[in-house]
Amino acid sequence: MDLLQLRYFRAVAENGNMTRTATQLHISPPSLSAMIARLEKDIGVALFDRTGNKIFLNTTGKMFYESVCKILTELDDVIARVNDLNTTANSHLSIAMT
Repeated sequence: MDLLQLRYFRAVAENGNMTRTATQLHISPPSLSAMIARLEKDIGVALFDRTGNKIFLNTTGKMFYESVCKILTELDDVIARVNDLNTTANSHLSIAMT
């Protein structure tokens, strides 16, 4: 399991449609479908129920989705804080006096 799989999982869960999600992510639908199938295989459970072109989170998928959202939000916050620290550490203050 990797972060890209988790981000793609979240996108599919929020869109409810593989084709639309793949278009938004700029990847092919078969690639997205394979990524989701690999994630489900890695964790050992199905996360979605599929009906025609629609894809819905099942009970396990809903629980997993909530946790993934928390994890990705925390990760994005940490990355932003680290970037802020890096920007602050590399900034220079110049004072001119006459």
